[in-house]
Amino acid sequence: MQVHTYRNANPASLFLFLGISLLVLVCFLRTPPEPNNDAAVLLFGAPFSKTIWAFPLFLLSLSLLYSLTWRYLSSPFLIWFHTFTSLCAVLALVVLVFFGLHSSGQLTTEPEWVGNTIQVLTMVLFLVQLAFLVNLFKGVYSSWHTS
Repeated sequence: MQVHTYRNANPASLFLFLGISLLVLVCFLRTPPEPNNDAAVLLFGAPFSKTIWAFPLFLLSLSLLYSLTWRYLSSPFLIWFHTFTSLCAVLALVVLVFFGLHSSGQLTTEPEWVGNTIQVLTMVLFLVQLAFLVNLFKGVYSSWHTS
């Protein structure tokens, strides 16, 4: 019996699966009505119906990025650290954004908490993308240096 390790597996398929799943969910999602007040606006003044599309597109772009750069990445630990941290942060953002709004379009009773959590998760996503770039540049440098 052969044991398959995920150490050298390409996470592009995981990003692709979750990106498509989230895209289908967003397509069939009933977005709350957007009145002309500040409660319907979330994330830097973007309305909820526009903001929610960013998450599946981000996952699909990560899938494309991994497909194109897979052979240059050097550290399996950084690959899977980036993968799981990105997926957890995106899913937490989706849950926070979607469930942070009630069906009437009002924010929860703690809008400061929601906003602070979104900022922290966005910063985590930014730092994890920097870790991906470090891994990529390290792999490109090592492949160029050994050639």
